[in-house]
Amino acid sequence: MKLKSLLTAMAGLIACATPAFAAPVTWNLSATYNTGTTASGTYVFDADLRSFTNINIQISDGTAFTDINRFLLGNASRLIFLTGGPVVEGETREAIFSLEEMMTNAGGTISMVAYPAGFSLLGRCSEVCNGINGPYEFVTEGFVSTSPIVTDPVPVPAAALLFVPALGGLVAARRKLKS
Repeated sequence: MKLKSLLTAMAGLIACATPAFAAPVTWNLSATYNTGTTASGTYVFDADLRSFTNINIQISDGTAFTDINRFLLGNASRLIFLTGGPVVEGETREAIFSLEEMMTNAGGTISMVAYPAGFSLLGRCSEVCNGINGPYEFVTEGFVSTSPIVTDPVPVPAAALLFVPALGGLVAARRKLKS
């Protein structure tokens, strides 16, 4: 009886095994500010390495954000993007988006923490961008989301499919030894 239960459990585990995903995820960003300005675009975030790449965020006034603030370092729940090029005090624009949850490589949809509860805003860099100056525009609503993950899954090894017959062979050999 125990053997039958064990074999059934093992077969169920192998049949239900799912592949793992471990690739960085492309996130889509959408936000609206209190002035009517909007922000939209994409970036790639790797939660394992905590790194941002391929940043392409556009503000409806034509400003493009293509870099991450390396001084304040954004993280999985706070995005801090800069316009490209050298930082010029009072000219380089900075966009900060606070998220309700941390981003993961599993993807999903995460809302932004809107003003006044959250620190999601658009402003200009002070000094070497270790702060932010006004005039400010505050996010009133926004979110980040992912498209369905299309990376190739990590395959379940073929050897796993041979595990059940091998286990059965071991049990049969053990029975022969007992008799």
